[in-house]
Amino acid sequence: MDIRELVAYLKGMREIKVEWETGEWDWDLYRLCVKWCKNANIKKISDLKNRIIPEKDYKILRLKRCKKADDILKKDNGS
Repeated sequence: MDIRELVAYLKGMREIKVEWETGEWDWDLYRLCVKWCKNANIKKISDLKNRIIPEKDYKILRLKRCKKADDILKKDNGS
């Protein structure tokens, strides 16, 4: 999920066009993000509607989350 899906949902859209990704995926990162979503009880885009924060806070939290993910993945991979 990303911000575009949330904005579409908030504007009343109930269907969006999607495309299959053909590029390489970082499956370890994907699994970690899914785990975090499950732990936060985020199962669908509408679960985010009451979790909107100011952009400046989002940027800080996103950087912290990315750093945490990097640390976890490096530890799991023995780096």
